[in-house]
Amino acid sequence: MLEKVKKEWEGFVNQADVTSCEQSLTSWVWNVHCSHQTFRCHDLDWVCTCLFYTSNHLPCRHLMLVASKYREHDKLPANAIHNRWSTVSALDIKDELVIAAASLQNVVSMSKLRLPKRLPNETDETEASASTKGVNEVVYVRLRRNERANKIVLSSAEKYCYAKAMLEPLLEHLSGLSSANFYDELCAWKETVEVGLRRFSKASGGHDVDTDGRTDGENASDTGVLSMLDPADAI
Repeated sequence: MLEKVKKEWEGFVNQADVTSCEQSLTSWVWNVHCSHQTFRCHDLDWVCTCLFYTSNHLPCRHLMLVASKYREHDKLPANAIHNRWSTVSALDIKDELVIAAASLQNVVSMSKLRLPKRLPNETDETEASASTKGVNEVVYVRLRRNERANKIVLSSAEKYCYAKAMLEPLLEHLSGLSSANFYDELCAWKETVEVGLRRFSKASGGHDVDTDGRTDGENASDTGVLSMLDPADAI
């Protein structure tokens, strides 16, 4: 995570001259214009609408710009760091984590008992040679923002970030319910997801692709959602 924040800091330094910011009617809300996109920053709660912040809850380059250039802070205030990254909060639940880890020890032991036994001709050298195999990598190139959004190839990590940012309000809602209401709503959402997946699997086989790259069920407003978000901000 520190590496991600470092990249955001480098992006803030490199794009500070080409990034503009204007204060909205509300004094603590700022509209930051960067890379042909506009993001809204809140300098009381220190939150931003960009994909990087909504995915990681870490200070983004837009908050850094508001704090440094317009609020003239020498450093980000303490409340700019989300509670999930607080070491003090982690120490508060240390004992609970130790108890939870100890309760999993029996499960780990049972899993080890069910592992397949080694053959007589297998040695540590065989395991070492297998573990030294290289991992294939796919390099993704960040496209310019003036290209059509529906032609940008997204990696699995980028698609995960989009889905996480969209579903996070639902997860926050479910986590705040009582146990009885939670199970009722979870069953309802499960049925909704299953119906949607079945409908998509049936519809995906019958859609034709237009010359501009859109399917029959896709319109310009659908692709506009992707154009507003930059998946590279979440990596």
